[in-house]
Amino acid sequence: MSIFTKIADSISGGLFRFIVLRNIKGAENIDNLSEKIPKLLELGERVSELEKLCGELKSIPQKESPEESEEKIREKEEKEKQEKQEKEKFATKQEVMLSIKKLVEEINKKDAASEYKDKIDILTATNNSLVNENSALRSEVNAIKEDMEKLSSIILAGESRLSGEEPDSDENIPRKSELSELSVSETIDLFMLSNSRNKVMVNSSVSSVRNYMKNVLDFDKIEECLKINKDHEGFSSFAESFGTFSKLAEQKAKELAIMLEDIKKDDISAEITVSLFKIISAYIIERWIPVIFRLINEKRDEKYIKLLKVVNEYLENVGVYTYNKLRKNEKITEESLDYFLIARCPSPSENLSETVKEIKLLPYCINYTEYGEKTAHHTMGSAEIYSAEEKI
Repeated sequence: MSIFTKIADSISGGLFRFIVLRNIKGAENIDNLSEKIPKLLELGERVSELEKLCGELKSIPQKESPEESEEKIREKEEKEKQEKQEKEKFATKQEVMLSIKKLVEEINKKDAASEYKDKIDILTATNNSLVNENSALRSEVNAIKEDMEKLSSIILAGESRLSGEEPDSDENIPRKSELSELSVSETIDLFMLSNSRNKVMVNSSVSSVRNYMKNVLDFDKIEECLKINKDHEGFSSFAESFGTFSKLAEQKAKELAIMLEDIKKDDISAEITVSLFKIISAYIIERWIPVIFRLINEKRDEKYIKLLKVVNEYLENVGVYTYNKLRKNEKITEESLDYFLIARCPSPSENLSETVKEIKLLPYCINYTEYGEKTAHHTMGSAEIYSAEEKI
């Protein structure tokens, strides 16, 4: 309570007492008090002015004490400090998150680089493998050419003639039989195979694969024939070529046996049959058969007939047969064009145009299953036909 309020209360109290005493004691007893009333009223007015002035003074901000100012400054500084720390903390969190993000990006880049490196390594290894395989194939092709040239030279000239010896006398010429009367067209009939035409040697079972590989690697009769005739003209070259063939066949059979569990069941027949047939074709069919055919036509020696016999038996045991639908003096057909490489020669008459003059090599076929259906893989034969377009 302010001093002005106390004064007002005192004045009010005085007036109140005056009124009370007047009522109690009468006017004669309060003469002295009546003289003081104007003064009291004046004093009340002044008190009211003072209270008004006091109210105005209260509305004016009071000046803070030095202690209060220092405390507020400290509070302000503390608050600013906390805000700064919060900002620094937030900035630190942002920096940490940014650092984590950069680290994750670097890790991803390293992972991607590692992945690409692995892919590059795989592609490099595959490329090197293909280069090596290509080199091996070239070597094999060169070996085939050398074998063919060697066999041809031996067959046509004779081993004794190549060594500088005199030709054999009549008594040393190999014994000839009724084979000497065979024509070329009749000779080709000796190469025909038909026993395996309807056979499928390999199905989806492991036992069929095992039995087929056993047949493919059964070289006993061929080896025996080559051994018996090792000193006969041309047989040393057959033996050398056969050694390469047998090793490749054994190696391929082992590879397929290892891969068997990774081959889909529906693909087993095609994969096993065609893979092994290609090796058989590259050596026995493409190298041996043309040479044996030429030897029989030129030499008429029973030893080559015996060699052909064991070769035919081997081929039939592994499921090989020949395409026999095209014969000499028959018209070439659309179907046969899929099986023969055609050489054209001048036709003596228009009637003979597109007619087979000679079959030099039969197509060799083998069956396998694909999607449950029997199908065949075959080599290309060779035939010479008459053509009216060719001039004599």
